Amino acid sequence: MAEWRGMKVKLNSPSRIQKGEPGYGRKKFKVFVSSNGKVKKVMFGDPNMENCAEN
Repeated sequence: MAEWRGMKVKLNSPSRIQKGEPGYGRKKFKVFVSSNGKVKKVMFGDPNMENCAEN
């Protein structure tokens, strides 16, 4: 666990970007990582591409 902008977040655990969150519609997933002691949010994935694992 780490702190990012006042929120407790789990590091290195990808999750979906929910409706209403910044980045919704632009990217599909997010993950919080630690780099040089700083916590960063990385967004990735094409929102228009179907994921085979979801079916």
